[in-house]
Amino acid sequence: MRLYSRDGHLATVVDPEPFVCHQGFGEDTAVVNRTQGTILIFPDSDCRTRIFNPVEPDEGTYGNVGSFQAPS
Repeated sequence: MRLYSRDGHLATVVDPEPFVCHQGFGEDTAVVNRTQGTILIFPDSDCRTRIFNPVEPDEGTYGNVGSFQAPS
């Protein structure tokens, strides 16, 4: 899992544990899912909103990434 911020920051999480919430970079973040499973992207910083964006393996998305987690 890789996150890219607009100002050049990069974060890589290898094999995120299921149900562990990881911090994102907020608005204007690009995400590339390099894991074997779906990753859930949340707009808030603690993976608690009911609104989330699933990103399948080898896919990416761009937008507000407050946090993310692997569902299982």
